[in-house]
Amino acid sequence: MVMQRIIAFALQVGVSLLQANAFAGATSQFENVGWVGLYNDELIEWLENENRLETLCPHGASDPAQERACRVEKLANKEYVLYARSAPHHTAAVVGAIVVRATPGRPLHAHFIPNGASRGSEFVPDLFDPDWGYGPYFHQTFLERRGTWFLLPSEPLPRPAWVDIARADVRLLRDLRASRSIISTSKADLVVLDVDNQYLHARRSQQADEWCNPGDPPSLSPWKALHIPISTLYGPTGHLLIDIKHKRGC
Repeated sequence: MVMQRIIAFALQVGVSLLQANAFAGATSQFENVGWVGLYNDELIEWLENENRLETLCPHGASDPAQERACRVEKLANKEYVLYARSAPHHTAAVVGAIVVRATPGRPLHAHFIPNGASRGSEFVPDLFDPDWGYGPYFHQTFLERRGTWFLLPSEPLPRPAWVDIARADVRLLRDLRASRSIISTSKADLVVLDVDNQYLHARRSQQADEWCNPGDPPSLSPWKALHIPISTLYGPTGHLLIDIKHKRGC
């Protein structure tokens, strides 16, 4: 029995070390905790073409063929390609490409295509809402930031790789330090108070934080701050295990 426990413990340690090594190469400090958007404004605007088709291609035009051609054009797919590179500069080796597709009237959809491959695997970002009218939310965990370059974790990427988000404005960057959001974790919903390089400082969410009824919300009950190690917010390959609650409001 003792030997079995020793073997089980050794196996557990071995798995933990393998998981840690998969993540350790990506980042050693938690200067930024959050997600970066893998889209641009042009894609989001294109999704709305179905809703504004009558304006884009007015019905009853003098040339029916021209109207049909207009509708085919405005309902076609539009793609946005982000090249994943081994280092944060444009001369670094390409690991693969994240191809984000906008089909009018449907949610954003993406694939990751490894370098040299003709087909890819589906890419669903960690922070996602299919209804682009809110947020929008089509964001992936990033492990490190250098200017407009963001290091994304492995899976579906074969290893952590850098992408250049040239227009990383406020809407494209969801940073826990700045958000003061309510987040969902496996144990509880938390209100973010602050984030430093080591800890998430938070408190448990209360009814007053999520008040959507008429009248004033109730007063906050006494609470105690929680100091959660940042490392515990990530899975073994570096993906954030938390989510933003109430992406669509109440």
